[in-house]
Amino acid sequence: MCIAISDITGCSSKDAGEAAAETDDAGTVSSNDTLKFTDFSSNDTNGIEQIGDFVIREGVLAGYTGKDTHVVIPADLEIRAIGDYVFSHSPVVSVAIPRDVETIGNCFSDCYNIQSVTVDRDNKNFASEDGVLFNKDMTGIIYYPRGKTGPYTVPNGVVIVGNLFSGCTALTSITIPASVTNLGDYAFSGCTSLASIAVDRGNKNYTAVDGVLFSKDMTKLLWFPQGKSGSYSIPGTVTSIGYKAFSGNTGLTRVDIPNSVTSIGYGAFWGCTGLDRVDIPNSVTSIGYGAFWSCTGLASVSIPASVTSIGGFAFARCTGLRQFSVDKDNNNYAMANGMLFNKDRTKFICYLYPGTGSANWVAIN
Repeated sequence: MCIAISDITGCSSKDAGEAAAETDDAGTVSSNDTLKFTDFSSNDTNGIEQIGDFVIREGVLAGYTGKDTHVVIPADLEIRAIGDYVFSHSPVVSVAIPRDVETIGNCFSDCYNIQSVTVDRDNKNFASEDGVLFNKDMTGIIYYPRGKTGPYTVPNGVVIVGNLFSGCTALTSITIPASVTNLGDYAFSGCTSLASIAVDRGNKNYTAVDGVLFSKDMTKLLWFPQGKSGSYSIPGTVTSIGYKAFSGNTGLTRVDIPNSVTSIGYGAFWGCTGLDRVDIPNSVTSIGYGAFWSCTGLASVSIPASVTSIGGFAFARCTGLRQFSVDKDNNNYAMANGMLFNKDRTKFICYLYPGTGSANWVAIN
């Protein structure tokens, strides 16, 4: 038997799959809305010229070297495409895109100050409204400026939002129209000021109650805003707590989970450092990977008899954890001397070091 031990104090907070999923803003966007990454960089300097603050290569804007905060790309440069990372780490606050641009790469990556993107009204591929970049028919948001402040109402007609609000720390509230059919799994991740989500009652896929996002039938809690604080009681209609639903909310202090809930999803309470109490009801059958990762305020956890599956690192880095117990009637897990085993104690799963709150999670081969 081979036992692989992983000390959670030295582990990354993301597995490879999640890290791959959580890339930065969308890649190259063309008029047919196909998303892909395009690398406009090259060591080959042939065809590169600099006109003013703009570095151009064969009709592609490949770089911006200026210090202006309000940038207007001149129409007479006849730019057809804007390459990746053009404005990255620059002081740019606003960018005006001219008529002839057909393709826009991941040019605003790491632009934390940008508040507005505008597009020439005669551009056949892109449009803008209220400083937000859209495809021409306004059915998809291409880029929402990370420095844009205050509330935002997504225009009706937008179908796909994806994860384009992720990391928008100054967004305070958002209204989702009836037309939206797709929100990304981490659509509002990192929106630390977001306190409320509203959904048009005509939306067939989503709804919101008390500023919290749910599936339309309210059986799945999808997102609890990171700017919402205090205690919260999950409605009795909910059967599953979704992917990272409460993650990153440091102001959440207590969650009451009803006995309708059967599943606590991947990273559901990841990083909820203010959470000091959560009672897992005897209806929950699965606790996902990293479900309570870094919930440093948790002092005790009790696993009920109903639980059949506990994901890896579910309680990793819960440094305040002093007591971890399993109901004696649980048919899958057992505790002995501060160690978590399978029921017949042939597989060692987790050990809680006395007085430290740290844990080793073990894979048995």
